[in-house]
Amino acid sequence: MFRVKLAVKMSSVALVGILAIPAAAYAGNEEVDMPEPTAPNAFKSLSDEMRVEVFLHLNADELKSVRVVSEEFQRIADDWALWKHNSAQLPARELFRLRKVNPALEDIADDEVARRMPLSSVAGTGDVFPLGQPVPAATDNIPGSDETLAFPMGLATDDAGNTYIAEGGRHQVRRVSPDGTISTVAGSGAYGQEGDGGDALHAQLGGPTDVVLDRAHNLLYIADMTLHLVRCVDLNTGIISTVAGINTPQQVGADDLAVNIALFMPLSIAVDSGGNLFIAELGRNRIRRVDFMTNVITTVAGTGVAGSSDDGINATEANLNAPNGIAVDSEHNILYIADSQNHLVRQVDLSTNVISTVAGTGVRGDGPDGLEALDTALDLCDDVHLDAERRHLYISDTGNHRIRRLDLSTNRMSTVIGTGVAGNSVNGMLPYSTSVQHPAGVVQDHLGNVLFTDIDTQRVWRFLPQL
Repeated sequence: MFRVKLAVKMSSVALVGILAIPAAAYAGNEEVDMPEPTAPNAFKSLSDEMRVEVFLHLNADELKSVRVVSEEFQRIADDWALWKHNSAQLPARELFRLRKVNPALEDIADDEVARRMPLSSVAGTGDVFPLGQPVPAATDNIPGSDETLAFPMGLATDDAGNTYIAEGGRHQVRRVSPDGTISTVAGSGAYGQEGDGGDALHAQLGGPTDVVLDRAHNLLYIADMTLHLVRCVDLNTGIISTVAGINTPQQVGADDLAVNIALFMPLSIAVDSGGNLFIAELGRNRIRRVDFMTNVITTVAGTGVAGSSDDGINATEANLNAPNGIAVDSEHNILYIADSQNHLVRQVDLSTNVISTVAGTGVRGDGPDGLEALDTALDLCDDVHLDAERRHLYISDTGNHRIRRLDLSTNRMSTVIGTGVAGNSVNGMLPYSTSVQHPAGVVQDHLGNVLFTDIDTQRVWRFLPQL
């Protein structure tokens, strides 16, 4: 005889007791005396609810303990097909956790992941337009996955489920609605600067490389890189305007109104909770900030000279080398920078303006998963995105054909998509076994899906990352 406590949080000992009697016999947290289990159909007597609980709370070590109780338990532990019907009820977090128990359960979990959350195409067909080749006009109001894209780069999403795409090759910004239909929100398709003060659909753009929404999702900012401008579309009125830059790369002005200052290749943009605009100025290796209230632009990081610098100094005295993506944590007052050519992710404490490194070794490479972020080599990281809970930082490790995730609580790195080898993604594939090619822009939507642009195939993909 042995004694067990039936509780919500079950161990292998609890499992032993539960399998010894019909599910209807247990009640809450009561303690009961039971004989050693011998009934061949004991497992089948469990209710679906109890099977789910067992399914959720058995880890690999507990499973080993269960196997030694009796031959019946060994059969139950080994025959995971008995558990398969529960997989459809499990949240994503538990599915990914259960993958690690044993190969049989990994197969069950993978089948459910493939059914529920496969890699899917948001926009683009995979047809590629080489540089210099004429690009056909955009087609609106068709499924995004049926529309060719020309050099999609930065992405933004809103809480309504819309995805915004900076399509540099067509000089436009596209929007994919929740039902998958693609349309144009800015840019006539002609290269140029004209159109401020008018309808964004009739305005000219010049190779947009990034987009970002303000906190209220009323304003859409566009990094109009080759025109050296940042534009803004009021989504309520459809009117476009310039908020930073003067359409010349020549050095003009210091700290002044943003519309009076020359920018040089503004590649990436971010907005904090106060509406302040941050600009990664690729051509001058700096990060700039435009104050929402005054429209005055200042330098936040970078000296204007390409290079690398030690941590712990004022960010304006630190050299950057081709800063690409940026992200802002307004709650903790931190700016993250993809310091691409230094193969690092840097952070600036905006309270003290001190810069430090959060990921990368500074040496180009492909570090394995599970290491401390500072011990993980990166290769030309192109973008960074902070999730809504501010728990994870997603990194486009472009040269390694991966998207990494930095757990900010443990400082550990993992890969959420990509094998490290360039390859073509296919609809329905599992994210953790999918090859991608030079991922660039990365963002997470309100449902937790990660979206990214694949430079080589000129597509936008979506997947639910392993938790």
